[in-house]
Parts: sequence; C-alpha cells; structure tokens
Amino acid sequence: MDIISIILIAVGLAMDSFAVAITRGIHKNAFDKLYALKMSVVFGIFQGGMFFLGCVVFTRFTNIPSLKSLIENFDHWIAFLLLIGIGIKMILDDFQKKECSLEKDVLSVSLSNHEKNEWILLFSLGLATSIDAFITGLIFVEYQGLICAATIIIGAVSLLFAAAGMFIGVKFGCRFRLKVGTIGGAILILIGLKVLLEHLLAHI
Repeated sequence: MDIISIILIAVGLAMDSFAVAITRGIHKNAFDKLYALKMSVVFGIFQGGMFFLGCVVFTRFTNIPSLKSLIENFDHWIAFLLLIGIGIKMILDDFQKKECSLEKDVLSVSLSNHEKNEWILLFSLGLATSIDAFITGLIFVEYQGLICAATIIIGAVSLLFAAAGMFIGVKFGCRFRLKVGTIGGAILILIGLKVLLEHLLAHI
C-alpha cells in the first residue's frame, strides 16, 4: 500500500460526504462559511475517526492466532472483496437516487424539522457517511505503520470534499448532475483490482 493508493481510497470514501454536502448546499440561498466549516469538520472527523476505529477493532481480532493466520493468507482477497463491494454499493445507491427536484422537496422538509438541532443533524450525516470508512479499516490491519497517515489523509480529504460540495451545491444547485457516487465507487473498485493484481503478480 502506497500513499497514492491511500489518497485514492480517501477520495472514493469522501464521495458520500461530497454528495451529501452538495445536497445540503442546494437548500442554502448563499454560501454560509460558518455552516460549511462546521459540516466539513464534522465529516472529516467522522470519516477519519471511524476509519481509525475500524483499524483498532479489526486489529484486535488479529490477536487471535487462528484469525490472524486467516487474514494473512487472504488479506488481498479481503481487501479486494471489500473495496469491490463498497464500490458497487455506492454505484447502485447513486443510480437509485430520486431526481434532484423531488429529492430537494423531501430533504427540505426533513432538514427544516431539524434546524434547531443542527449539530444532531450534522453528527447523524457524519456517521451515516462514514460507515464505509469503518469497514475499510480492515484493509489496513496488515499496514500498521500507515494507519496514522491514512487516518489523517482520509479525514482531510473528506473535510475538503465536503467544503467543496457545499460550495458547488449553493452555486450550481440542481444543475450539478454529476454522479459523484458512481465516480467514488469506480475509484474503489479500481483500487481493489490493483491490490489483487499486485499480490497475484508478486507470486508469479
């Protein structure tokens, strides 16, 4: 695992935050710097924190000899299947989304009801968009020396993408129809293939 791969994984994982931030920006009449900052920081902390928590939890499992041996023998397949699975899920979720105008009506009601509980809403969105990051922690069990760097990179990329998403949502609204979930899913699938191919080619 190299830094470029970690950055690409971070970009793939950040697409959920990016998409949510765009949707949230659609409901803003102007770019609210304070709200964008709060949302970006929350998303970044949750993304990096959940990834780190996943690393810790799954590392605990490797202390069991039988599980450690199993993971060492199949770690490349585990990484491949996880990244492929998460990537496919992101793509399918993206294509199942409603049209922008309908989605805006539904979300506006939901978000307005929570306006007084802004932090609760942000924490809920942060948690919802970081579940994949937690699962991805399993991939880094065999890369202990990279966990801290990966946590920082994943959190920072999510923070930046959330801020950018908020800005794009405010400025372009429903005119911004790019399937960001599909892009993120495709990136994770390609990384999964890369991990598997590198292992297979190394043993030829």
